[in-house]
Amino acid sequence: MKRVFRLFIVIGFAIMPLLYLALSVTPVQAASNGKIVYMGSDGEIPNIYSMDPDGSNVTQLTDGSFGDAYPSIAPDGSKIAYLHFEDESTIFVSTVNPDGTDNSVTSTSGYYPGWLPNSSKIVYPAPPTFEFYTMNIDESNKIGTGFSPFLEGPIGGRIGFSNDGSKVAFPKQEGEDIKIAVSDIDGSNSSTLTSVLFGVSPQFTPDGNTIYFLGTPDGLNIYVYSVGVDGSNETQHQLLPAGDMHSFTISPDGSKAVYVVAGDITFDIYTMDIDGSNQTLVVNEATGFGESSGIGWAPDSTKLVFSQGPDEQAQDIYTVNADGTNLTNLTNTPGESEAIYFTYQAWGAAPDSGGS
Repeated sequence: MKRVFRLFIVIGFAIMPLLYLALSVTPVQAASNGKIVYMGSDGEIPNIYSMDPDGSNVTQLTDGSFGDAYPSIAPDGSKIAYLHFEDESTIFVSTVNPDGTDNSVTSTSGYYPGWLPNSSKIVYPAPPTFEFYTMNIDESNKIGTGFSPFLEGPIGGRIGFSNDGSKVAFPKQEGEDIKIAVSDIDGSNSSTLTSVLFGVSPQFTPDGNTIYFLGTPDGLNIYVYSVGVDGSNETQHQLLPAGDMHSFTISPDGSKAVYVVAGDITFDIYTMDIDGSNQTLVVNEATGFGESSGIGWAPDSTKLVFSQGPDEQAQDIYTVNADGTNLTNLTNTPGESEAIYFTYQAWGAAPDSGGS
């Protein structure tokens, strides 16, 4: 992937250290595994591709003159949102069907689009403040969440959405502390839920009653915590391995979570039960880019998908069982790049299989 492909990665890294904007939301229920989506190229311009879970039926979905990047597939597998480059400096949120039909470039400027868990709306951070917005696929009913990382300070954590799309949980700076807060999707009725010193990466359970997050009581040790959506029953669970930790994402069935302990360009992938017990090292010292290269769950909660490679221009797409077995390179194209960046929604449900 030569100069132009590198441009997309540079643009991503220019923004992500400040925002950690990759969305992580949990589909409503486990479903059969459908298409995997990613950005790739056999030349200089990246575009959007899809493939079956075994790596077959690779299909190029877009053919943008200046490139298309950062795809996220709706949890029900019905639609793909991605970033379209109109030219080298003009970007729009866009959508396409998994078979490449109905490719639609919107007039909405935004970065790293994702989906609400019920697949009903697109979620995206909008310039210039990078406030998170939701909107319908036809661009109607745009609603700001009121959460803007630039305005809240350099907090390392993503926001989480309830499965019905009515609530949003987010890290909130209060003095020198970072608390977990919750509000309605439009930013109203905001309340702080936690007392722990520092909390990030809030995630709703599928029933919407509990939020899990990573937190530290002392600035040194990181634990899994949970708290009720009304602020009750704040609980410290298991201690996690030391390191730069992120990419905490609950599985679609709500039973497990994945997280990453990262170095500069290497990362270890762990899975665990939702309370932090039964921690399992799934992939050791993988190499990747873009918040550890888009690690996400399969719709049936049995596998993970991610991309890795020696540099940003030589990535491949991998799947692995949640227990660390059956690590598989799906693309296996030395010298080319197929990558998942800044999304946790790269694997959609098969049509009509219960993913929404």
